[in-house]
Amino acid sequence: MINIFYLIIFNYLFFLPLNSVKVSNLVLSKSPKVESLLHLAADISLENNIRIMYANLALKIVELDKKNESFTDNSVELANIFYSLNERKQYLYVANMLYKDSLLKNNLEGIAWASFSKGTYFYNEAEYDSSYFYFTKAEKATTDSRDKYLLGFILSSKASILNIKKDYINSEIISVKAVKIGIDENSNLLIYSCYLNLGSSSLALKNFENALLYFKKASEIVEELQEEPKYTTMKAQVYNFISDVYMEKKEYKNAITYAKQALNFSQLKDMNLEMYGYLTNKWSYSNFKLNKLSSDKGFLEILKIADSIKSKPLQIFTKMHLAEYHLKNKNFAKALQYGSEARTQAHKTTFFDEELKLLLLLSEIDAKNSLEYMRRHIELNDSLHNVERATRDKYTRIEFETDEITTARNTAEEKNSFLENRIWMIGIFSILTVLVIVLWFITRSQKAKTRQLLLEQKQQLADEEIYQLMLNQQQKIEEGKTIEKQRISLDLHDNVMGKLSAIRMNLYPIIMTSEIENKDIFYDQLNDIQQVEKEIRGVAHDLNANLFAEDVSFIAVVKEFFSKIKLHTNIQFDLQMGETIAWESISSTVKINLYRIIQEALQNIEKYAEAKNVSVTMSQIDHQVYIVIVDDGIGFDTNAKNEGIGLQNMKTRMQEISGTFSIQSTPGEGTKISLIVPV
Repeated sequence: MINIFYLIIFNYLFFLPLNSVKVSNLVLSKSPKVESLLHLAADISLENNIRIMYANLALKIVELDKKNESFTDNSVELANIFYSLNERKQYLYVANMLYKDSLLKNNLEGIAWASFSKGTYFYNEAEYDSSYFYFTKAEKATTDSRDKYLLGFILSSKASILNIKKDYINSEIISVKAVKIGIDENSNLLIYSCYLNLGSSSLALKNFENALLYFKKASEIVEELQEEPKYTTMKAQVYNFISDVYMEKKEYKNAITYAKQALNFSQLKDMNLEMYGYLTNKWSYSNFKLNKLSSDKGFLEILKIADSIKSKPLQIFTKMHLAEYHLKNKNFAKALQYGSEARTQAHKTTFFDEELKLLLLLSEIDAKNSLEYMRRHIELNDSLHNVERATRDKYTRIEFETDEITTARNTAEEKNSFLENRIWMIGIFSILTVLVIVLWFITRSQKAKTRQLLLEQKQQLADEEIYQLMLNQQQKIEEGKTIEKQRISLDLHDNVMGKLSAIRMNLYPIIMTSEIENKDIFYDQLNDIQQVEKEIRGVAHDLNANLFAEDVSFIAVVKEFFSKIKLHTNIQFDLQMGETIAWESISSTVKINLYRIIQEALQNIEKYAEAKNVSVTMSQIDHQVYIVIVDDGIGFDTNAKNEGIGLQNMKTRMQEISGTFSIQSTPGEGTKISLIVPV
């Protein structure tokens, strides 16, 4: 039951402790008056209205003395105080003030802290695009500074947003970077936040083993944070996530165990009533699934809690579980009532994953309108895939836009520097002019040499800058290719293959219950669909992982494929791979294309050739690899037959690796495919 609410709660837990940390490497030279006011504003023993008064007085002084060397330090501390007091507008005002001043002074440390503060503000306002934008700006500024502690929390914050936006792959990549910083900086709080991010990504991707691993690591780390004010809530949150994993696995006894451990914290209900409601919901629902719930009383009490604190997510989940409860007890009227209310709320609050579940549930409850619910489910699911794809693209653009801003700032600085240098050169030139008039014959030769030297130095610098730009651009292109491969892989696996699987599963009961002659034909078609699913899964996997990396044996991969194809065919295969072929020196691109051609050829033989025997021979002569595939099947007229997509793909792959492709076939006499590849 992973959802956006948990991620929001999780970030609330670590944003606040981070913002209470002093900036260790900023200069501390406050005036006594400002120092006293900040001290009073930070004193939690005072009433909040008194603390706010002191904070506002300190703000007026800080704002008037921006030239003070402690301006950045004072601003950061002041922003933290306003954050702890939940004075969001003042918090944003201070962040903007620090940001503008830091830009003018080219103060990277100030830019980093101000951008992080603005990102935090927009995160709490659920404006995730703006939040991600400023977190990215903070990251780029912090990269050049020494404060790796701040950088770690920036990365963890970005990973959390990507989790919310379902870009789980990139969220994992960023979280791994952050956890390394946490280990280097010995920050248990940062490590804890990263493990929760990694666990949440794994849970969303149904990788339950990894999810449990990360959540249990977070559980161990949190024991080192017992002095934190939010320790109880942080510990309960870990148990909350672990309970989620077991509920997704339908291991309800384990889910109850962890939910109960969290509920045993005596202070939890007072500290975080919403989390208490969620955990109680999990405990009740798991008991219901184990047939240990005698009434809906527990769910109704949770619903009262949700109504009292106006928690839309908790209302939705509780009503959904009430609908399931009454459906099981055949009280269809109440089931429809709670299910419809939950679905309406889920749609209004954009909890679309829950709306999908509710549409399926309503199709079971309301048999008359079942088809309409299923139609809406399909439409919503398709639209969500499009939204998720657009979101991934959007956040990639945000990274690029921050690059543009950084470049623009650097360009402006270069222009200012150029103007200063120009003024300086004019002055020098005037002096030189006077000297030239007086000492013309003495300095003429030296002047020419000096100019030549300056030109050569400028040319060298320009060449170096161009070369560096080319390197940076190439790096960004490679990163873009990797991201695009991951996106295509995810789309193939989650979207295309999922739809094919759903179609196949829906067709099975239709065919079984229908009075159709020659059902075997339909079953054959369903098996073909299943084979396509396997092929798509293979392609998706290969996009995310290099099939023939340096440590992977090409011979082993080919032999494994032959072993698999032998399991479902009566064809006799003879594979001969020359021992002299230096596969380790052949590029991965060549090996992948050769493997796919062999795979395509054997699959075509299996489907169409009606062959009894197939031989594949590989050899190397000088700098060429020869591969010959021969079958004793029915053959075909190569001149008369139109080329299928399989044959076209094989030819295209050979062209990509500058190889030669030829095919010989005669009806009744089999087929011979010859491949020649330069290596």
